[in-house]
Amino acid sequence: MTASRYGPWLAQWTEEIWSEHSLQLALRTVSFIETAPPLAPLRSLDLGCGTGRALEVFLQAGWDAEGLDESPDMLALAQKRLHRSPTPNQGRLHQGRIQEGLPKGPFNLITAFYNILNHLTSIEEIEQVAAGIHRSLAPGGWFMGDLNTIRGFASWHEREIGPVQDWALEVWRHYDPTSGRALLRVSGRRDTESFEEVILNQAYETRAIAGAFALAGFSQVGFAHPNAPDIVLLEPESLDRVLLKARI
Repeated sequence: MTASRYGPWLAQWTEEIWSEHSLQLALRTVSFIETAPPLAPLRSLDLGCGTGRALEVFLQAGWDAEGLDESPDMLALAQKRLHRSPTPNQGRLHQGRIQEGLPKGPFNLITAFYNILNHLTSIEEIEQVAAGIHRSLAPGGWFMGDLNTIRGFASWHEREIGPVQDWALEVWRHYDPTSGRALLRVSGRRDTESFEEVILNQAYETRAIAGAFALAGFSQVGFAHPNAPDIVLLEPESLDRVLLKARI
């Protein structure tokens, strides 16, 4: 889903930096779905599941939850998490790219947290993925995914230095408004070891993304604040980050 292979050190950095974000979104998603009759989801799929933090929440809610990610190092951490977590269901993990097809459905809920849609490189690719999500959802099923808006990426001109475990890390973010391309470069150093990985993001107008999901056949497409999934957001471009909600 990105230019990066998400190796073991970036996977660990993701676990420490991004997993709390996934946790909070997953908790809000469970609350929203379970209070949005008539759907009571039994089966969910988390796209770009990473280290499995959101997947763990869905399993703890009693759902039959599955996760898909292209990084074997991310999935290795997710597998360890699921083995440690006492949940009603075991959960299943799949390795693969979302552009190349999804696990066999139907699912009641499909999620894609923390910029998964921004990792797709064109609106045509978003249309392709949206069509695949639509095919994999049961009647009445939901897709929910959060992403950066153009405004959100506009602030990507910063450099951070700090430790993760015993690694010295440098994180650099850069946004090119002409191309809409946003780069996240993470490099690390420990004794004689080092790594560097670059994650590519693409900024899209929210109306273009909504149009892609409508074209795929979703009857309800809209945006909400990531902290309040039940409230319709009339001006999504006014926020740095939004939650896309689409229902068959």
